[in-house]
Parts: sequence; C-alpha cells; structure tokens
Amino acid sequence: MSISGKAKLAGIIGWPVTHSLSPVLHGHWLAEYGIDGAMVPLAAQREDFAAVIDGARRAGFNGVNVTVPHKEAAFAIAHQVDDAANAAGAANLLVFHGREIEARNTAVEKLKSAALDRARHMLRMGFVVYEIREPSGSLFLDEAAIHKQLGASTPAS
Repeated sequence: MSISGKAKLAGIIGWPVTHSLSPVLHGHWLAEYGIDGAMVPLAAQREDFAAVIDGARRAGFNGVNVTVPHKEAAFAIAHQVDDAANAAGAANLLVFHGREIEARNTAVEKLKSAALDRARHMLRMGFVVYEIREPSGSLFLDEAAIHKQLGASTPAS
C-alpha cells in the first residue's frame, strides 16, 4: 500500500484499539479500488480523547470511527449531531468539517434492521409480534403495522 500527501485519512479511535480489524478491512478495500487513503488506528485513553481528536482534525483527517470507551465523549465534543446520535446520547462516527465536528450514530439503523429481521423470523415461526420501540420512543409499530411492513397477513384475532 502506498499513499500520497493527498491521501484521504480516517481513524479508528479507542482504548485499546489494537484489536480493531477496521484498519485491515478498510485498507483492503482502499487498495482494491485504488483509493489514495488509509484508516489509522488511534489509541487514546479517556483523558487524551479530546486532544487526539483535535490532533487528527488538525492533521487533515476526514473523520474517525469511534469505539469503546469514547462513544459518549464523541457525542459531547461535537458541534452538530444527527438524530440517531441525539437519541442514543452517543456517537460512533465523527466527521470533520474544517473546525466543526459532526457526530453520527450509524448503529441505530443497524439495530432497526436487526429488530425487523428478528420480527420477520418470529412471524415465520408463528409468534405474534406486538411492537418494536426505539429507546427514544420515536418508532412504535403495533402488530398490524409490523405485519404490513413485513408483507405478512395479520393473524386472525
């Protein structure tokens, strides 16, 4: 792998971070598609989190993925937050826009998808599903709505 001075840089920040496969996985796909970039592991203890984020931003990183134990700190340091991060009070992605930091939480959509997959499985097994609710309360599906969303017929009462 070779990168230039114009490489797009992203990081994965955590403590510890040596276990993360993100640099290897992202490195593979960056090389596969000939993208001039790198995913850099950034080991940061709690007390160093803000300084490491500021250093990465100043060094020209586009952003960082956030892992334990920094997800709440990532939310707190941001100037802007998406709805999912706001609902969770935590962020697993920070995107740098000049001096501004945007926090996102990409796990909420994955959780919704997993919940719907589980509901689908339960319907196939003959279980009745009554609701799926996000922690924020913003998603509430009653039994009929779930059956409609999953394309299943509503069971007889």
